[in-house]
Amino acid sequence: MKPATFHLAPVDGIITVAVGHTPPGHVHRPDETYCAYFWLSQLGPTSYLAWKHLAARTTDDETATVAINYDELARSLGTSPGRLTKALQRLAGFHLAYTLPTQPDTLYVKRRAPTLSPGQLARLAERCPTLAACHDEQQHAA
Repeated sequence: MKPATFHLAPVDGIITVAVGHTPPGHVHRPDETYCAYFWLSQLGPTSYLAWKHLAARTTDDETATVAINYDELARSLGTSPGRLTKALQRLAGFHLAYTLPTQPDTLYVKRRAPTLSPGQLARLAERCPTLAACHDEQQHAA
């Protein structure tokens, strides 16, 4: 899969966060046990925390947006603006966030993630066999 193009450019230190288009196969919210178990290990702690935080700031109204001070966002997540940019780029690489060339100050955040792909699950099994073995059981847990 080709990595997503990502270019976020705050205007006067402010970014706009909006709900990103989320395909029907994306069923796991970032605050669910499934994501905490499996997506956290894929994304890394800063990317996962940023995704969870930003998704929580969005609303069910897909046309609503929220303006956020980028430096304050980084500090609230316990990181620097430069590391936050890398974390958001990682989210884009996993297709959980994206930017549009025509709106470089807007970050579109998907509010749900898909179940891990077979390739992601295989890599997880290499790193943590016990966690990977729990995947099928946790995938459908409420």
